[in-house]
Amino acid sequence: MIYNAVMVTLPATVASLHTPVPAQAWLLNGTPLGLAAAPALIGVPATLLLRPRARHTAARPE
Repeated sequence: MIYNAVMVTLPATVASLHTPVPAQAWLLNGTPLGLAAAPALIGVPATLLLRPRARHTAARPE
């Protein structure tokens, strides 16, 4: 994983949340995981709404 953005913002995040040292590792690992999950959570409803529906146009036997 790429930790560049997280490592740049980690000191400010730790200071604002008053995070103890052991929890800083959770912040360091959890932020990219949350950012990776966001497109998946957005993509599911988008797929359900925007995916073309299959039309049943085959001739029915009578």
